[in-house]
Amino acid sequence: MSAKATSFLGVRVSNDNPYSETMFRTMKYRPEFPYKGFQDLPVAREWTNKFIHWYNCEHQHSGLKFVTREQVHTGGYIDVLKNSEIVYAQVK
Repeated sequence: MSAKATSFLGVRVSNDNPYSETMFRTMKYRPEFPYKGFQDLPVAREWTNKFIHWYNCEHQHSGLKFVTREQVHTGGYIDVLKNSEIVYAQVK
């Protein structure tokens, strides 16, 4: 294996590592993150499933103009951003 870090996410793309690092950083800074470790594998899986749902469906990502990843995937972000433009225009 070369000294270069490799990705185990499947398809190799040049920018997969920064995305995973961002997600892991967000995970570690969640208030409910178990800093002393998980009790066992089922508990770890349950926590991770809840985190992934929150990260994809509830967390408003600053890099995505404060919409969720689910909204980007489904196209729901279009209406959200239109409404944001209206609100910002009214504030001015």
